[in-house]
Amino acid sequence: MAYVRIAVSMLALLSLSCCSSAARDNKGTEFILTFPENLHRQNLNPKLFIACPHPGGATVEITLSSTGYNTRERVTYGMVTEVEVDRAAVELVGSRKSDKSVHVTSDVEIVVYGVFAEKFSSDAYLALPTDVLGTEYFASCAGTPSDRPDRPAEFGVVGVHDGTTVTIVPSQAVTFDGQNYTAGQSFSVGLDRFETLQVQASEDLTGSKITADQPVAVLSGNMFAICMPMDEPQLGSGDHIVEMIPPVDTWGKEFVTVPLTKRTGGDLFRVVAARNNTQVDVSNKNTKTLNAGEFWEIDVPSDEYRHVTSSEPVLLVQYSKSNDADGTQTDPFMMIIPPVAQFETEYTFSTVELFSTFSRRTHHINLVISYGFVTPESYGYPGGLRLSRIAASCSTTTPVPADRVDNDCDGRVDEELLNGIDDDGDGLIDED
Repeated sequence: MAYVRIAVSMLALLSLSCCSSAARDNKGTEFILTFPENLHRQNLNPKLFIACPHPGGATVEITLSSTGYNTRERVTYGMVTEVEVDRAAVELVGSRKSDKSVHVTSDVEIVVYGVFAEKFSSDAYLALPTDVLGTEYFASCAGTPSDRPDRPAEFGVVGVHDGTTVTIVPSQAVTFDGQNYTAGQSFSVGLDRFETLQVQASEDLTGSKITADQPVAVLSGNMFAICMPMDEPQLGSGDHIVEMIPPVDTWGKEFVTVPLTKRTGGDLFRVVAARNNTQVDVSNKNTKTLNAGEFWEIDVPSDEYRHVTSSEPVLLVQYSKSNDADGTQTDPFMMIIPPVAQFETEYTFSTVELFSTFSRRTHHINLVISYGFVTPESYGYPGGLRLSRIAASCSTTTPVPADRVDNDCDGRVDEELLNGIDDDGDGLIDED
């Protein structure tokens, strides 16, 4: 029998206000999630962290599709409700199709995180609501351990509508539901609402393309990763890594990177392209041209920042390296870096309890990300972001204050105040 156990902890709030229900961001009233496979060390259950930025709180209903288990809980404003879910009912296992989804609904907008804190193998992801999901994605993973091919790279897909056809073009050879596919060989899988699939490989699956004829949710990462530079052996201490991937139509062209605190061995960043002939510029680096599905891994020193721009929308992901890189009390995790155009004006987020008892755990906040670590565990995820369709086909529209629409088709939203002044100095007044 699947079960849910409820605990409540204090919530860190950057703002107490609430956004319009029509806003495209990480807040929503419906989420359909899953949990890609993690190591089975203590068979700990994953959790949902749920917060409500609405002063009146929220009534949240959670259903596990594989068992039908259902619970309704009250989420209080200013607090985080932790919902423990039965691992066997929600964890994707192997490279195959299944029904391991979690359905979360609420009477008002909420913020949801998926947390998979296994002993010495923990990470977490920011959940995206169903109203911002898309039909085109590219996976971002990491190299697999040099001495453990049984700890694969992986990505998962969750059906949101019945009768959805998902087409996958893997960047490496994979076996799915007993069938072998070579790198670049497409195959299709039918998913109904709440059905799931996972694709795994003993090689890095970054750049794998996932498209669907109806919106789906996509998560990617590794069962267990070392996260050393790709031209080095993937040896050392490792960790589970996972993020929920934004759809391509929300990707951006400008980013800033921030080093992880306490680290001295640098951080890894991957720029993933969705379109051919994408020109990528990184401060202090030469320009690189990427085609669709290709990526550029950048090793940035721990005392340096980077400005990343591109001619076409890209995905930027930051990776914390193995503890072996510099002896810092942490281990690998991955986190999506929101493009500048998708920065929010307010954030609601929570920290994650880690299991290690080797040393004192710490939690940190950067400009665009929230993360924490302790030897030998860690987690990281965006604190929140807009998900406006700034990379979709665009037609100019009349600006409405705070509508979060790219009215002038420049790849940005709501970048100026309605004050008759050219706030960003581009020669246009009161755009968006």
